[in-house]
Amino acid sequence: MAHGGGVKLEWLARLGHDLRSPVNGILGLAGLLHDTDLTRGQREYVEGIQASAEALLANIRSALDLAAIEAGTSPNVPLRTERARLRILLAEDDSITQKVALAVLRRLGYHADVAANGLEVLRTLERQAYDVVLMDLQMPELDGLATSREICRRWPREGRPRIVATTASDGPEIREECRMAGIDDFVGKADSVEAWGAMLQRCSSSADRRGPS
Repeated sequence: MAHGGGVKLEWLARLGHDLRSPVNGILGLAGLLHDTDLTRGQREYVEGIQASAEALLANIRSALDLAAIEAGTSPNVPLRTERARLRILLAEDDSITQKVALAVLRRLGYHADVAANGLEVLRTLERQAYDVVLMDLQMPELDGLATSREICRRWPREGRPRIVATTASDGPEIREECRMAGIDDFVGKADSVEAWGAMLQRCSSSADRRGPS
């Protein structure tokens, strides 16, 4: 019985990721478009897209929370200067989410390389040092939690990148799993540009304390 519940929870987690990712992509791209030079009518259209996507995301959360309760678990908590030359690796398998994240990073003045799965992350880190890995938690071949554990196993704390989980949901259970895997920080995929900037500032401070590698 417990095994069946575990299978259901794993399926719910994967379904949640698959449903939220394209909606987060829509929200991210719409947010970037909203900040461009639009006519009043165009801006109203974009705001309509944002409102519809946010309503859809709320409905997805509610449906998944209800399913989680029926599966015997508690629902997750809902989503919500001078720059260091950070060397950033974006670990993300979804192409739309990649584009949104890279666009947000460019707006903040940062560049990132991309790895599409956990094994690719590890191979890339073997070739080149990075200050930050922006880690999607659900990737093919090796997921974000397993990849983070492997990074912590292979590299000492002072010699490894800061790992930031990029999540569609950041409830307490997910955060605890991330901490146990050695993940240092969190940012929501649909969080504001300001939230991403604050996260990267924390990474810059950490890189400054660690010194060059």
